[in-house]
Amino acid sequence: MSSIRKRTNGIYECRFYYNKKYYSVYSENLKELSKKKIQKLKEIKETINNNIIYNFDNLNQWSIYWLENFKKPFVKEKTYNEILSYLKNHIIKHLGNIKLKNINSQILQEFFNQYSKSRTKEIIFLYLNAVLQKAQDIGLIKINPLKAVVKDKKIKTNKLSFTFNEQKLILEKLKEPLKNIILIYLLTGLRKNEINQIIEINENYIKVVKEKSDNEIKTISLTTKTIELIKETINKKINTDYISKQFTMFLKENNILNKSLHTTRHTYATNNYYLETPIKHLQEFMGHKDIQTTLNIYTNLDNSIKKEELIKLYNNNYYIVKI
Repeated sequence: MSSIRKRTNGIYECRFYYNKKYYSVYSENLKELSKKKIQKLKEIKETINNNIIYNFDNLNQWSIYWLENFKKPFVKEKTYNEILSYLKNHIIKHLGNIKLKNINSQILQEFFNQYSKSRTKEIIFLYLNAVLQKAQDIGLIKINPLKAVVKDKKIKTNKLSFTFNEQKLILEKLKEPLKNIILIYLLTGLRKNEINQIIEINENYIKVVKEKSDNEIKTISLTTKTIELIKETINKKINTDYISKQFTMFLKENNILNKSLHTTRHTYATNNYYLETPIKHLQEFMGHKDIQTTLNIYTNLDNSIKKEELIKLYNNNYYIVKI
């Protein structure tokens, strides 16, 4: 609700009501008056939001607010529900009642030490880090205490990528059209759903909207052969759930256990390590914000992989960074 009047001095006044208060803006012309009202309203809303944020006390309140306001508007419903599940069943369940200012590295270290499954721990770590980092960014806490927490060594040493022989078996035994799709994953390091989020295909790179991000874009350098493979294969939206299930069945049938479609992403990182790709380039191709994620989680040491044999296996389809 608002009203506009022209004062005796010739200045226009717009008086409006918002959040149980009256506000006024002034201008010599109506067009400028409208702009000032919009700007004033924006400032009022920001002030109200900041006051709401700084009134948060415990991790329960803040993590839910973070999810609803900093993640939900930018992610798919499926991703939102996944994050909510991890927040409620792990983070809020064990840490929710602790005041933000009282959360320290010791409390978090003891919290993570109770988890035996490395993958579960890694996902919880990812979401909790996002929650606490945003709290630091806006001044709720001075530092992110999670940065001092030591993660499970298993996360760093697990063989999460396909061995050279497993890659060879996959490329030899997989049938079309599944083979080409899996080959694209192996040559690009794309996350499962990113294969449907390619927004630009150039002669030597692709641009992709990063999955589980605020519409951030990453650029992946590729060979001409790989670009041609992508153009030929991805001519319509791919049912990634179906591809994932079919590939998992294939792996089990060939006695490649405890690995999945996501393993192609770890394999891409590991292969690039043995192809001597500079880590900063690899971090950019993978779309990681933290280089330690690229180094310690996705890149695995595997003496079965040799650079020359890898190049030959993929028929020179892997992009080699020229230094």
